[in-house]
Amino acid sequence: MRTRNLHNKKSIILLLVLILAFVTSFAETTIKGKVKDALTKQPLQAVSVVFKGGKGVTTNTDGGFTIISSGDKNVQIEISHVGYKTKIIQVAPGKEQEIEVELMVADAKNTVVVKSSKRSKYSNKNNPAVELIRKVIDNKSKNSG
Repeated sequence: MRTRNLHNKKSIILLLVLILAFVTSFAETTIKGKVKDALTKQPLQAVSVVFKGGKGVTTNTDGGFTIISSGDKNVQIEISHVGYKTKIIQVAPGKEQEIEVELMVADAKNTVVVKSSKRSKYSNKNNPAVELIRKVIDNKSKNSG
């Protein structure tokens, strides 16, 4: 009798674990995709792909990514990359989905251009280090003793 109760308890625990695993697997949102340049259709590397308010990943060298969220509260992903317009995409919670995203280049008016100032030509004139080196060379025979 005691063995039967132990067997029933183990069966109930196993059933609960299986139910929990089954329910948890449906709560996961898995997004697999690729990110490309909208004009050239070339894959974009190191693009940020983030569940709004959650975790994120970056794209690989082929523009590919996989992002998984446990829970159904994250129904939007934000895709952003330097020099491109950010894109926000609605996704179906609790499902595995494949998407392809094309990012547009950002407007030129929002682009920052960094230029160097005109560089003056280097001169040895009035440089104390040059004078010191000349003195060391002139006294080389005295110092190699």
